[in-house]
Amino acid sequence: MKFTFLQKFCDILRKKAVLAHYFKGKYDTVFSLGNNCELCIRLRDDFLGANFESFLFNWTAILDRNKFLELLTGGVKALVNDDFEFLNKNDMFYAKYFKIGIHSRYKMEDLVNSPKLQKEALDEIKNRLNHLIDKTENLFNSNNSILFIAKILHKSFEDDCNYIRELTKFIQNLPNAKKRKLKLLCIVQKEDYRNENFKRLCLSFNEFEKSCFEIKRIKKFADLGMKNGDRRGWIKILKKEIFI
Repeated sequence: MKFTFLQKFCDILRKKAVLAHYFKGKYDTVFSLGNNCELCIRLRDDFLGANFESFLFNWTAILDRNKFLELLTGGVKALVNDDFEFLNKNDMFYAKYFKIGIHSRYKMEDLVNSPKLQKEALDEIKNRLNHLIDKTENLFNSNNSILFIAKILHKSFEDDCNYIRELTKFIQNLPNAKKRKLKLLCIVQKEDYRNENFKRLCLSFNEFEKSCFEIKRIKKFADLGMKNGDRRGWIKILKKEIFI
């Protein structure tokens, strides 16, 4: 009990200290490039609190990163015109072509046997998507400095390298990119990239590429229930990257 109380007390003090420095951030905006909700939970709960700002991919599950790259480079408006399906597994609807899951604001148990509620839920999702798409496009076309953060689920060494390169190209091709402060922060887990493999990953990019992004490790990503992840690792990295 004493440990639990002390831990909660320390969490409160740490959050207050972090939020006090919110307006001394290195970037105007922190933008999640997936692949699921874990990053945004850490940003919201441990850093930004009420100042946490939602964009298009904050609360999504990206199931195919090649399709995700196609969406990014082809224009994010295409997502709302995808064919969506409710899979009776959770409260998410899935865009069939782009293979992206989006949380509904309805409970799964209410949706399962109610086509009417499923339609209402999907209408709400599409309205929300339209708002977030406009907000995201405005950000991409602005002069804001942006820290893009991507959680990299390991597929293969070559595939991971190519994916990071393609994300970097997308960011460097944004309007006014040369005049703006833009950075990509890629997070991998140690069980995928132990010391030698991590060095090899970092050395796989040329100097220009490495000037546009950085790769950091945490011990472990959270499971599907957003439990058992390396919270301390996230906090250590994000605090250093976000704040002056």
